[in-house]
Order: sequence, then C-alpha cells, then structure tokens
Amino acid sequence: MPLSRRDLVAKCIALGVLTSTGNFLPSALAEAWDQNETSRKPTPTAELGPFYKRRAPNSNMLREPGDSGMPLAVAGQVFDSRGSVIPGATVEIWQTNHVGLYDLDGYRYRAKLTTNALGKYDFSSVMPGHYPARVCQHVHYLVTAPGHSH
Repeated sequence: MPLSRRDLVAKCIALGVLTSTGNFLPSALAEAWDQNETSRKPTPTAELGPFYKRRAPNSNMLREPGDSGMPLAVAGQVFDSRGSVIPGATVEIWQTNHVGLYDLDGYRYRAKLTTNALGKYDFSSVMPGHYPARVCQHVHYLVTAPGHSH
C-alpha cells in the first residue's frame, strides 16, 4: 500500500532522513507539501529592511572558512502567483553574523543570486544572531524578476 505524503514525511522525520529547523511540526511540513502549487499567494510586500546594500557579491557562499556560528544551508525556489517557476530571478540576501551584527562597511553575509532554469537558488551561511528589537533570527530577501511586479 503506497504511503500518503503525510505518512512519508512522518517516517522520514522519524528515520532522520528529513530534518527541520524552526518550529515546524511534522503535520505542518506535510500540509505544506500537500498544498496545490497552482494556489500560491504572492508574498506580501514588506519594508526593504534597515541594512540593505546594493552591489552585493554574486556568490552563494556567504560564510568563510573559520567563521564562528552554526552553519546554515538554505535552498529555495521562486514562483509567480500562478505557480510557475521564475528562471533568472534575482534573489538578494543579507543577514547578521552569528552575534547579531550587520557588516555596514563591507559585504559580509550578503549575496546577489540568480535563479536557475527551475527557479532554484541556494546559499551557505551561518545562523544569524539576535539583535535588538527583533524577536527571532532571520535572513532578509529581495526578489525581483523582469516582467514581474514586486
């Protein structure tokens, strides 16, 4: 008997094949997987963020050998509101270092990536630290693509 997606996610988590950081319960992961990809909603517009800088380097390696902090690997995919992938989208990323400080003089923990033919991107960094007035650690994103509005 074939497994449902929900059962497959639960078994993968139990075996350690699938891991999740954050506060995601297995049922929430399964529900997200079960969503119909044609029913995607646009990401709500938000303020750009306090420490955005233009001209970030085109590299998916934000950390350097010997950097302190917990390693972080992120992968994602960019879709339009109809569920179609967006190849060639620009994904700009910026975050703090492991103690919650932004590099305001240079471009540490900043990147400008381009999605591949499947709309995918990935990068390696460190888990960003907490900083005043923020409840949780986070990574900022700015995603743009020709022919698509923000």
